[in-house]
Amino acid sequence: MAKPDSFTEVRIPTRRSLVRLDLYQPNDQEPHPTLLLLYGAGGLAFDGSRIRMYAQQLVRAGYIVYLLHYLDDTGGFMAGPWNYRKDFDEWVEAVRYAIAWIHKQPSSSAPIGIYGYSLGGFIALEAASDNPQVGALVDHAGGWVEGQMKPLGRMPPLLLVHGQRDHRVPYKKYVQPLYSYLQQQHIAYESRIFPTQGHKFKPAELEDVRAQAIEFFRQHLKPAVSATALSQRSG
Repeated sequence: MAKPDSFTEVRIPTRRSLVRLDLYQPNDQEPHPTLLLLYGAGGLAFDGSRIRMYAQQLVRAGYIVYLLHYLDDTGGFMAGPWNYRKDFDEWVEAVRYAIAWIHKQPSSSAPIGIYGYSLGGFIALEAASDNPQVGALVDHAGGWVEGQMKPLGRMPPLLLVHGQRDHRVPYKKYVQPLYSYLQQQHIAYESRIFPTQGHKFKPAELEDVRAQAIEFFRQHLKPAVSATALSQRSG
């Protein structure tokens, strides 16, 4: 797949390793809001083409986009039942390191948005909890595991997207408990439920979801302030 001219790969330190972070950005000098993308358990091997296409779509919509290879932190290229529980906290910590690193970049906005797919959605919820550096979160086909994940604290605006025919992340097991928990804790959220969709949405529905996510981020995120604007303010 062709990459935008501005595509850059960097490696950033976490507590235990170096992880790759891919940067997609518009080819101009204007300020743009910033997003972090988190793939699912299949990593780039299974989710790569879709997540990279969405990164390019987001760039065209006016965002600076980072794609984090959080699986690098535990030395793998995909996840499964053998390491979900064992490595989950490490992945959350890697995402938090990435968020902090992104905030130090001159072109990044504050706070940033996160789009997490599947396992990336589970991770994004914890990484965004009580984290003022996150300004909006879209959880697509992820969820929450009662008793196995940390309680959620203050959350940014949430958009939760799920298919009721999802057999990989079953709606009744992982999604309904999340909704109940958010309601009990008086945490506001928006939801988009697709009764006929499974874990991987069909192209038309996927395009609808991603367009809704772009609008959601547009409502809740602001672009970074350019150096010129800062100079004018100080003047």
